[in-house]
Amino acid sequence: MAGNNDVNMNNVLTEVATRIGKTYELEADFIDTIKQIVKDACAPYFISAKTDATTATAATTQSGGKKPRAKLVKKEADPNKGPRKVTPYNVYMQEQSPLEKAKGTPTNQRLAAIGASWKTLSDADKKVYQDKANAVNLASATAASDTASVVTAP
Repeated sequence: MAGNNDVNMNNVLTEVATRIGKTYELEADFIDTIKQIVKDACAPYFISAKTDATTATAATTQSGGKKPRAKLVKKEADPNKGPRKVTPYNVYMQEQSPLEKAKGTPTNQRLAAIGASWKTLSDADKKVYQDKANAVNLASATAASDTASVVTAP
């Protein structure tokens, strides 16, 4: 199959050489000529790209060497959106964190230890924290609705 591709490539090279109007004895000479033709044909594109890169580099070096950053536009917070839901893990973390902190455990180790202990809890133990989280979420939802009704009242 590779031999067939070589024959096809030779046919293509011969066709291109014929269209150029020259016959080449050596394939290397032909390839060099094709490269030069392509380079000459594409030169305007490469020159403009190079010029743009040069001017961009010059602009960045004049401004202290750093490219200017696009300013981020912060989204406005939705006033009708309530607080985030509290998960059972959040409740567990709030209870366990002070206990681990009292032991003098560094923060990253404390979080890892609490996460590992959460994974070892049984479903019955996690149910307790689920109930606490539901109570907190219900309380915050009623407080938010009370606040909303106070704010919207004339």
